[in-house]
Amino acid sequence: MWSWILAAIGVTGIFFVGRKTIWGWLVLLLNECLWIIYAITTEQYGFIFAAIAYATVYIKSFIHWKRDDGFPDSSQLEILCYNCGGMYKVGYEAVRECPKCLKD
Repeated sequence: MWSWILAAIGVTGIFFVGRKTIWGWLVLLLNECLWIIYAITTEQYGFIFAAIAYATVYIKSFIHWKRDDGFPDSSQLEILCYNCGGMYKVGYEAVRECPKCLKD
């Protein structure tokens, strides 16, 4: 029964990570603590190694996610055109004028 509950908590954590919320990381780390308790209770000590390995990956991934979160890549940047007031995507190439203004 425990393993099913822990699996459900893990899937929930992964869901929240996919939604880009900090709660996903916290749920996943809490889940690994519960896996360690499960391992000790059932004397299946291999789960301790797995829980520590997963927790390490979660922490490293969170650090990378947090570092990259504030800096969108240039394909996501939008610029406000002062001529027409419209927004346009920049992309990887340097764009000096709004595509809408170029057509006019």
